Amino acid sequence: MKILYLHQYFRTPEQGGAIRSYYLSDAMVKAGYEVVMITGHNAPKYEIKEVNGIMVHYLPVFYENKMTYPSRIWAFSKFMVWAFFLSLKIKNISLCYASSTPMTIGVLALFIKKAKRIPYFFEVRDLWPEAPQQLGILTFKPIIVLAKFFEKKIYLNARLIVALSPSMKLNISAKKIDKEIVVIPNMADCSFFSRIEESEKKEIKLEKGLAQKLVIAYFGALGKANDLSRLLDLAEKLRKHPIHFLILGSGSEEQKLEAQVRSSENVEFLGYKNKFELKGILDYVDAAYISFAKFPILETNSPNKFFDGLAAGKVILTNTKGWLKEIIESEACGFYVNENDESDLQKVIKLSSNPDQVEKLSEASRRLAEEQFSRQKLTSKLIKIISQAGTKPHALEVG
Repeated sequence: MKILYLHQYFRTPEQGGAIRSYYLSDAMVKAGYEVVMITGHNAPKYEIKEVNGIMVHYLPVFYENKMTYPSRIWAFSKFMVWAFFLSLKIKNISLCYASSTPMTIGVLALFIKKAKRIPYFFEVRDLWPEAPQQLGILTFKPIIVLAKFFEKKIYLNARLIVALSPSMKLNISAKKIDKEIVVIPNMADCSFFSRIEESEKKEIKLEKGLAQKLVIAYFGALGKANDLSRLLDLAEKLRKHPIHFLILGSGSEEQKLEAQVRSSENVEFLGYKNKFELKGILDYVDAAYISFAKFPILETNSPNKFFDGLAAGKVILTNTKGWLKEIIESEACGFYVNENDESDLQKVIKLSSNPDQVEKLSEASRRLAEEQFSRQKLTSKLIKIISQAGTKPHALEVG
């Protein structure tokens, strides 16, 4: 069985960033499926590479987080058209797996279904067009109406919808979409990340000049949706305490954020890191910080940094509500932090002087990663669904 996998931002561990599509396509290959990936890259030429058995077609469609919204729309449209004509040349496809964002990936899957008469699974990584609407990025009403039309068309024509969080599933179900919706969150790579001995962590901290300090790391995009100014406000209010903040990543807000903390001694920018570099840094980090702007739609997100933090056995701190806050609190692996709430600030301060609490919360994080969100368990869940799709063309049993 040949699967056509559509994801405009396919990344490998060596490249870093969100590598969910690598995890899933790698699992498909290991399960015996032939996988053809169509993605984009910032190189000037079209290339075909084999990546661990995945045949990857790289289209030269430049994209970065710092681009203006019109430039992004152009990149999305260009990729959609180019990928459509490329897909017509690929023979014997049995199933298309289309991963948003952007929503144009869903439109692409819809066109491929009509042209090649093959079913598709639609993976919802972000809720479009609601996310750009709430963030004030998408304001032109005719475009919003068109986007909502295609959103419903994409959902209704999908064989199956894969949502990345329970709240995403509820959002889609509320639109009266009569389709099977399965939740497969982002995953914790428990074999790649691991908790190290406390004594070894202390030695690394000593080498880094961070002995006796609580080290909190944010790693991921530095964009408007992440609102890292909230983290910087928190750092400013805790500057007199033995707490050090690391910021790893890049994005449209990067220069603005760096300028904001040039004189801060408790905040350090380390730039963008791939998975291997991140792993080394997490060895001496105590807590992972999950940051989002205060928009309800962002509370549905399933951020990679959360699952990497769990796998590495880190205390999880978040400034966002929703399902993420609920699971962190229910599993006792961290806590919610409002940078403007004195009681929340005290929680972080107490954490900095209580290594036993850090150890307890860290153990709970790793346990949660292994029991609920391990890469092996979640990829196996998808493979089971795909195998059912092959034997039941009109129905799926979703567990």
